[in-house]
Amino acid sequence: MQIFIDKKLVRNHVSIDSQKPVNLSWAAFLEYIETGPLFGKFPPFNEQNPLYSLIISILPLQAHEDFLIELYDQVFVECLTHTKAIPQIEHAFLMDRIQKKRGDDIFEHARRHYETYLREYPYEAIHDLTLYLAWDRVCFNLSKLMEEPSSNPVVQKNTHVLKNCLIESFQHIAAQGKTTPSFFRLMAALIAFYMRDENLETHSEEEWTTLCQQLGWINTVEDDSELADVPYVDLSFAQGQDAYRVLTLDSTEKANGLQTLMELTIRKLQVEEVNWKYAVNKMEFISLFSLEKPE
Repeated sequence: MQIFIDKKLVRNHVSIDSQKPVNLSWAAFLEYIETGPLFGKFPPFNEQNPLYSLIISILPLQAHEDFLIELYDQVFVECLTHTKAIPQIEHAFLMDRIQKKRGDDIFEHARRHYETYLREYPYEAIHDLTLYLAWDRVCFNLSKLMEEPSSNPVVQKNTHVLKNCLIESFQHIAAQGKTTPSFFRLMAALIAFYMRDENLETHSEEEWTTLCQQLGWINTVEDDSELADVPYVDLSFAQGQDAYRVLTLDSTEKANGLQTLMELTIRKLQVEEVNWKYAVNKMEFISLFSLEKPE
């Protein structure tokens, strides 16, 4: 059983009594070494963004599927480009912050893990981190496109292609076994797609009830400029056979709600996507919500 904690626990300095080593996702580790906001200088993905405006202008047109895939690839390239320019993920900066965190504390196991990874495999570690961060922004940007309503059947068809690109990207990255892309971010984008007017009739009564009851939890995770960290969702798709226990400052109600949405999303993927092949790991979460310090 591997123990993970979310970045809110790191941020709030909540004391953890664990008999096993505590692990940190990239998001929680970056919080631990105090890298600060990462996406503050990213250009907003809206009408002021040339790529966003281009895609919005193309969606009503009878575009070839390959061209839409190229547009999706451009979103990914733009996110990668901006991610690589983040000064806080430069190798020297990370190693300096890691050295300053040396000490016998609850996170020492995680600190040593990332220190070794960055020292012995610097290229692979920075590539892993860059892809992890860029994926967060790709999903976030695609969510913006999915939220744009339209009664135009051509727009609906083309948006479906972009949605499929996102799913294929998740599976491609996950299959490499190096970076665990955030399923929470993918789920948020897919639910934005499922909630489009043209897709509402595709839900069963049970699915619609679940969406109505649990949808609000999606928007309570992080603010737009922050890296999402929902390990009790994301670790469900981590490679390997280990069971995971996640300690979180999210309430039990919120964690249960997001896991319910995850299960609904997986069921829909298993029906709609013939190539979907990811099963869920054994997962246990413990809510420490009552221990959160007042701001």
